[in-house]
Amino acid sequence: MSTLKLNSILIVEPKKELAAPYSCLPQDAHTLHVTSTQRATQYLQDKTPDLVILSASYSPPQIFHLLETLKEKSSSNMYLIPLILAIDLGHKNSFIPGTYWGEKLGIVNSLSTKKEVELVLKRVCQEQKSFGYN
Repeated sequence: MSTLKLNSILIVEPKKELAAPYSCLPQDAHTLHVTSTQRATQYLQDKTPDLVILSASYSPPQIFHLLETLKEKSSSNMYLIPLILAIDLGHKNSFIPGTYWGEKLGIVNSLSTKKEVELVLKRVCQEQKSFGYN
């Protein structure tokens, strides 16, 4: 299977100054960094990114609401948008929801190396034969 081309990446991260693991993303992809799940939800009303990276620093209700929005957006496009959860190891609490996400889920952290991020991207961005909910 081939890897999807990442043209646009939505980063949902409250800590704008957090560089890792975001500095390891492909440089040719257009990235949009928003600092709230509400802004991410607004963005998803009109646009469909190729990948979403969501910080685990948000509260469970904020994460679940954004995941629901992302699922609805994926459903309307008949394509499951890959999701990477990013853990800031300097943050006091992190929340990782238990979700299968159709094999399109990855987890990285603020100490992930460039190689680790590349491997996660390669895995979650594999082209899929089905919608991904099987």
